[in-house]
Amino acid sequence: MHNTSLNIDHILIKNFFDTDDIKQLITSCNYEPLYDKPHSPDLIQLAAYDTTSPDNGLAGFISCIVPEFLYDSGDDEGSDCVNNNENNTNEIAETHTKYEIEITAIIKPEYRQNGIFTKLFAALRQLIDNECVINNIYTPVITYIAANPRKQKDNTQSPDMTYAYSDYLMSVTPDKICPIHSNTVLNETSDKVSVKVSDKFSSKVFNENSDKTFNNISVSYEVDSDEEVFELIDTDNDTLISSVSYYSSGNSICLYDVWTNPDYRRNGCAGYLLSYMMKELSSNDLSIRSFILHVSGRNTAAVNLYNSIGFAVEQEIKYYRLI
Repeated sequence: MHNTSLNIDHILIKNFFDTDDIKQLITSCNYEPLYDKPHSPDLIQLAAYDTTSPDNGLAGFISCIVPEFLYDSGDDEGSDCVNNNENNTNEIAETHTKYEIEITAIIKPEYRQNGIFTKLFAALRQLIDNECVINNIYTPVITYIAANPRKQKDNTQSPDMTYAYSDYLMSVTPDKICPIHSNTVLNETSDKVSVKVSDKFSSKVFNENSDKTFNNISVSYEVDSDEEVFELIDTDNDTLISSVSYYSSGNSICLYDVWTNPDYRRNGCAGYLLSYMMKELSSNDLSIRSFILHVSGRNTAAVNLYNSIGFAVEQEIKYYRLI
């Protein structure tokens, strides 16, 4: 039942708390823990407690990675500390700058709409401001914060924020991959370009059994097992047209560093390479269940590309601009 009579002055903010309480709150709200190590030194964490409850019960919490600007640029140890969680599979890839802070915050449903998140966020900002003073650092303007609503209604938005953009975790299963039609591939370039797809993941050479000719573009295959990347190459002048890197994670293939040569963009090259690569990998490994990637909503061209070949949004991080 929603608590409409709570006095915000009865909420106590602490920078220490019972980790089990936090895990229980996250689970009860159908969230996943954002970080694997709740006691990691590169985290700032604050909790809100209701002093009117018999056991000073946990009302919510907020946490974030220690901002990069709190470290001296020459402090290698600090830089390593900031990046400790960059490979955490629970995180959605970040696109923020050193002055953008991604936070995770959850308020218990019965305590929502009482200003607790605003109080937690103010305490977080004050803590960061104090650290800036201690370290003789100019206090920056925090431009964005982020929240992941998951299946719950977003409880982090307050009157001093406005939605800015989203980052997405997108996925597609092998049976949902959409082929790129031949008339979209290199339709503004030479009809005589010979293109080579270089598969540097498998240890065997793929045989050309079917017609892979698009607009008179012949496709051949080479294998180099030292790297995990697919490349589309113009063999007439040995120019790299497009490339995609990837790695295996369980039964999924994680894609990253999708790149296309500026001279070949808007010709369907990246879409063709992605579609072909996923079909080829999944047909040679039936254990692959999905392909996943991260993309910023600010990159509308990339989002549209991934949508066009079958990707759908799996998770979303919403960013809010402070106003």
